[in-house]
Amino acid sequence: MQTYGYSRVERHRRQKKPLYTKWWLWLIVALVIVSLGFSGFKLYSSHHWSAPYYDQTGSHVLIDKKNNNLNDDQRKKFYAIAHSAVKSEYPKLYFDNLSDTGIYVKKLNAPQTYQIDYFCKTDFALKMKFHTRLNIKLKNKSLKGKTPFTYSHFQSNLDVFSSANKK
Repeated sequence: MQTYGYSRVERHRRQKKPLYTKWWLWLIVALVIVSLGFSGFKLYSSHHWSAPYYDQTGSHVLIDKKNNNLNDDQRKKFYAIAHSAVKSEYPKLYFDNLSDTGIYVKKLNAPQTYQIDYFCKTDFALKMKFHTRLNIKLKNKSLKGKTPFTYSHFQSNLDVFSSANKK
């Protein structure tokens, strides 16, 4: 590079700058980091709210007295599904008088099908324990928001409490 004929400032401006001083390079790096952050959050969120073993066949115990393979949101959603099924079976039942004592969730051999054993008790002076068992078939993998499902093989001894509640 010829240095004569240029002022000192002009010579300095024409020198090749290192790559790390380019502003557009830092802008691209920042955009890539932000997009990876959003995609990672989206991936975490979809996994966090998904029903375990949804499309798989084979039996898996998801939650019982010894094991808890569900996160808190999944566990709460299976409680909500059990409540919804009980409420549709016994529409006059008041959950204000019942407290949850446990839940057992098992993925059955059929895809999208789960067995739920729901346990609850009364909050009265006379403590009564109830057990409800049902099979549910989820209509989609996500447990976030309203989760459409169908249930079958409903068995419960809550009918004693429900009929006593009607009077």
